[in-house]
Amino acid sequence: MLQQHNGGYRLGAPFGIPLYVNKMLFFFVGIFAVYGFATRNPLQAIWPFFIYLSVYLHELGHALAATRLGGRAERIMLHIFGGATFTKGVRGTRNHVILSAAGPAVNLAIGAALLILISHEVFHEGLPQQLSGALAFANILWGVFNLLPIFPLDGGMILLALLSRRRPPAQAEVISGVVSLAAIVMTALVAARTLPIIFLFVILGLLGWMNVQRIQRARAVGGRPGASPFGPQPAASGPSDNGRGPHDTARASGPDDMRSLATDSELMRALLRHCRDHGLGDLSPDDRRLIMFHRHLLEEELARRGFEALDATKRELLALHHDIDDHQPTH
Repeated sequence: MLQQHNGGYRLGAPFGIPLYVNKMLFFFVGIFAVYGFATRNPLQAIWPFFIYLSVYLHELGHALAATRLGGRAERIMLHIFGGATFTKGVRGTRNHVILSAAGPAVNLAIGAALLILISHEVFHEGLPQQLSGALAFANILWGVFNLLPIFPLDGGMILLALLSRRRPPAQAEVISGVVSLAAIVMTALVAARTLPIIFLFVILGLLGWMNVQRIQRARAVGGRPGASPFGPQPAASGPSDNGRGPHDTARASGPDDMRSLATDSELMRALLRHCRDHGLGDLSPDDRRLIMFHRHLLEEELARRGFEALDATKRELLALHHDIDDHQPTH
């Protein structure tokens, strides 16, 4: 009996990292397999398996990078539109940039290696050569696509991490969203002339809708300190990551984990003091969102119960939030 988790089935834990596959992915791959065997086209039947193997290696790149950067990977989830890696403990903008870049780097390395082998005629003519060529193309395309500055793809996560060092969180979200929409339009125009793949346009449409919603949320709360564009949830992962994703951003923990962390007084006190002394830019995107969510919870309780009803710990934490406001630089 396969173990279920958030709509996915666990397929073991390669490299010590639990792997879950969305149940719809089995159906999707099964359709191609049946159609391929019915039409006596072996490549059509087996290529989805190798494509999602490449997606898994992409996510494994994120997961292994997280462990090298001082964090840990909790699980990898594969779904129809790609995959997501859920990590914790990676700190600092530089490390988050490396974490996001690790997945596309794996795809590009696989694609380059296959092209070298093909050029040396390592594969026999027929199915092996066709499959290796298709895999090389898919890995290079997937790696380049994920590096586009579209949130929540890996390139979009890198852009948001860099913007968040110099901009308030809501403003960084808006700028990231606008850049994402521009990149989506440009990608769609290029694809319409070179790669008219319906599946790609479906992904671009979903990404566009996601970023329109992000911009609306961020603009709605941009002038209110402590309000999070995401409400009570962290950013979610996208088709690749991106996680983050997620990154974690595409690779973030769920709403219950976010609330649990935000109610850990010792953790929040340490984060707030670090933020007060070094600024928001010194924190990871996950920590910045956690601080925003924590303040959102405090202000909700303050409005509901009044200042006098807050205990000493919550009063201290609220004061630290105000200290952060006083220490933020202007741009």
